[in-house]
Amino acid sequence: MILSQRKISLLLGTVTLCVLFPVLFVSVRYARLAACLLLLAAAAAAAVLIKKKSTYSINSRQVLLLTLASASLFQMLCYIAGLHFGYYANPDASSLSAILLYALPSAGIIVSSEVLRKVLLGQEQRVLAALSYAICLLGELFLCGGLSLLSDRFQFMEIVAQTFLPALLSNLVYHYMTKRYGMYPNVVFRLVLSVLPYFIPFTPAIPEVVNALILILLPVVFWLFIHALFEKKQKTATKKTSRWVYAGGGALLALALAVTLLVSGQFHFGVLVIATESMQGTVEVGDLVLYEEYDGNAVIKRDDIVIFSKNGETLIVHRVTDVENINGQVRYYTKGDANPDEDLGYITAEEITGVVLQRIPYLGSATLWFRGLFK
Repeated sequence: MILSQRKISLLLGTVTLCVLFPVLFVSVRYARLAACLLLLAAAAAAAVLIKKKSTYSINSRQVLLLTLASASLFQMLCYIAGLHFGYYANPDASSLSAILLYALPSAGIIVSSEVLRKVLLGQEQRVLAALSYAICLLGELFLCGGLSLLSDRFQFMEIVAQTFLPALLSNLVYHYMTKRYGMYPNVVFRLVLSVLPYFIPFTPAIPEVVNALILILLPVVFWLFIHALFEKKQKTATKKTSRWVYAGGGALLALALAVTLLVSGQFHFGVLVIATESMQGTVEVGDLVLYEEYDGNAVIKRDDIVIFSKNGETLIVHRVTDVENINGQVRYYTKGDANPDEDLGYITAEEITGVVLQRIPYLGSATLWFRGLFK
């Protein structure tokens, strides 16, 4: 029985995705290498077994050169920004082991995932386009080392804000670029951004939230630039569809920016997922709470629900049951609404992270499910 091109593509994409996902939880030291080998094997199989289609623009060469120039300029600006933010030493820049374990596997992941994107998108099937999108998203997670060290909800939210959300938007742009101009602009763009820094002996100390915002905005701005430069005069018979694409992309961009700012603690607000039953009846397991960061100036009263940490341990969400001022030190006594007894001892202002403003039911359940996977 001879399988059709669509069935071969569907089988290859599904097997690649299913095999690749567990590798996310392999040791960080070997996650990139394992993912690289798997993706290279899948890309080789796709190149041999699946008939490729080409629908590239006559401007492909110009776009490739512009992509190289834009990515190089962006990297140069980042390193110039280090004059303001400072620099970190990069001891692995001249290390052969780091190049073999990190730089080369990262390059392999980028090239092989773009080959798969090109081949699967070329079949012009929505299911295959979705499969290639999911595979490339996983590839982005491998570029940051996978998920093996992910142990708590805060690291999970950081991964979401700093890697996953930028990857969501970036891969929409990469899909568009592949269908319109081929895979080479994407390969060049991603290699310059992700692999080149491994060979430079210092790294700009740009704040993580700023870096995340840049990674979200950069591919979108680049796409708008290319679109305005080469596609503006193109006649569009599907104007209504384009409006929906723009609206969806704009909504996703706004969501990504909002979540990135919220998770990073900007605007003095944050979110926290409830993982225990100590406040059951008031706040349930899986609820998301919105809190305002506590700066020590606001007055915390009895019955306020606060977020605190004793001795740098896991954050706790409990209610204030009493407030005392002893020799100039304000002491807060707390208790979980579902607990029979008050918490042992007291907390001070220095131990309080924030004051809960609002409970959002069930919104954190997915995070708890992912945490269960990590364990």
